[in-house]
Amino acid sequence: METNNNSIVSSDSTSSQEISNIKAQINNKKFTSAVWNNFTLIKFADSSPNKAKCNHCEKRFSHKRSSGTSHLHRHLKTCKKYKITTARSSSLDDHHDKDNQIQYTSNQAKSWVYSEERSRTDLVNMIIRDKLSFQFVEHTGFLKFVSGLRPDFKVCSADTIKRDSLKFYQDRKDFVKNILQNIVS
Repeated sequence: METNNNSIVSSDSTSSQEISNIKAQINNKKFTSAVWNNFTLIKFADSSPNKAKCNHCEKRFSHKRSSGTSHLHRHLKTCKKYKITTARSSSLDDHHDKDNQIQYTSNQAKSWVYSEERSRTDLVNMIIRDKLSFQFVEHTGFLKFVSGLRPDFKVCSADTIKRDSLKFYQDRKDFVKNILQNIVS
């Protein structure tokens, strides 16, 4: 599972995961330590203690807000998969500003792990966000560009992108319905 900075994952389902993210934002409980770029907080529906999962090796650690993050920092120093991804990462890091524009800085290295599923999701999001035609993925220039970036990435057909886009729309629609139902009840 891919994560964004400061993400919170519920062990129940995807919709409750997104609800947990919103609740965390509403409560203004932000993670300030940079170590959270490499860990995901897992909250359980029952009274079980929260866990922090390493995004690189999937190892889980106990997490209490009062305990701090020293044990997470120590783990990163010994995590072999983190060392591999850090060694591969470029010196160019991208950040999104408030307008969702990408800003490039050269002073930070970002750990990166390739995920074909994440790349496919990002492709669908790009098609939707930039209002591109579904046939864009079949254009020769785009296919050549993707092949140069990642030769083993299999670009989906326009029909598959259309299906994924409709699924994305339906998921977002269900998510909003769920939030509204929780607010009303």
